Amino acid sequence: MPLILEGNCTQAVGPAGGVARACGGVGIVWYDAHGDMHTLRTTSTGLLGGMPYAVCLGWEFSDWREAAGLAMPVIPEAAALLGASDLDAEEEAALDSHPIARLGAAAMRADAAARTASLLTSRAGSAPGWYMHIDLDVAGPEEVPGPLTPAPHWPARTALVASVAAAARAVPMRCLGIAAYDPSRDPERRGARLAADLAVAALAGSGPPSSKRSSFGPT
Repeated sequence: MPLILEGNCTQAVGPAGGVARACGGVGIVWYDAHGDMHTLRTTSTGLLGGMPYAVCLGWEFSDWREAAGLAMPVIPEAAALLGASDLDAEEEAALDSHPIARLGAAAMRADAAARTASLLTSRAGSAPGWYMHIDLDVAGPEEVPGPLTPAPHWPARTALVASVAAAARAVPMRCLGIAAYDPSRDPERRGARLAADLAVAALAGSGPPSSKRSSFGPT
C-alpha cells in the first residue's frame, strides 16, 4: 500500500494515475477543507493548488492528467469530497451539477464513521481501485498549525480519524496521500502526530485487496 507524502495537493494527480494504471481505473476519496475543483474558467486566483481534483475529474488540463497516467478521467460516481468547509460558489455549482458524493465538515460532527460508510459503500464498485487524498488543513489550524488557507470550521479530531477509517473499509483503497504539512509552522508537531494517526487508521482499515473483491465483483 503506497503512502505518498505530498508537498501540496497538485501532487495528488500522479498517485491517482498510478492507481488507475495498476487497477484499470480509479476512484477518489478527497479529504480537504477546500474543493480543489476550480478550472481556468472559474478560478479568481490562478492558483494551481485549487485545481487538482478538477484535473482528475477531467474538467481541466487534460495534458497534466494524461502525463500522470490518468488516461480516462475519474467518473463522478467514483468521487467523494469529505470535510470541506471553504468552497467557492463555482465549486458549489460544480458539486450541484455532478453526482459527486459529499460530506461536509459540519456533517461530520456526529456519527462521522457511520455517515462516511453510508456515503461510500454503494459507490465502491464504481472503480476497481481507490486513492485516498488527505489535505491536513481539513483538520483545522488547532490540530495542524500554520496552514496557508485555514478552514473556517472543521470536524473534531476523533471524528476525522473515524471517518478516514470508515472510508478505507468502505472502498477498495490502493493508495494513500497526505498533503500540505509544514513542520516549520508547527513546533509542537501536532500535525505530524495527526498525520500518523490518520495514516494508521486508513491503512488498518484498508485490509488486503482480496478482502474487498466482493465490493466490485470478480477479477
